Amino acid sequence: MVRNLKVGLRLGGGFATVLLFSMLVAGLGIVQLRTVAQQTQQMMDVPLKAERLVSHWNTLLLIAIQRTTTVVKSHDAELEAFLAKEAATSSEESKQTLAQVGELMRSDEEQKLFANVNNLRKQFLAVRDRIYAAAYFGARDQ
Repeated sequence: MVRNLKVGLRLGGGFATVLLFSMLVAGLGIVQLRTVAQQTQQMMDVPLKAERLVSHWNTLLLIAIQRTTTVVKSHDAELEAFLAKEAATSSEESKQTLAQVGELMRSDEEQKLFANVNNLRKQFLAVRDRIYAAAYFGARDQ
């Protein structure tokens, strides 16, 4: 039956078949690329979110350290009162940020490191609170 067709029709049919298979392969490739992109996005969501939260917390921490240093060096009661309010607000935001980070920690190693960070944070807060109390009561030599 194919032998009875003209050469042009046979070439056109062969080309159409190759074109059809090429389109099928391209379509399957696009579907697979979308699947890989979605899996990559899912794989990176948690680490990326954790990294951004930790970066935000680090910024809050650096500001808190600078604020505490300012209180130590300052002799202005009004400034110290203002910074104490700012410290309380920042501390609450830091606490919320670390709570979000804690929810993202999966492995035992991550949880141990996170617990260590929280212990160090508590030590910093205790020292900071003593500094603010000393500044409030005027006992800077402690």
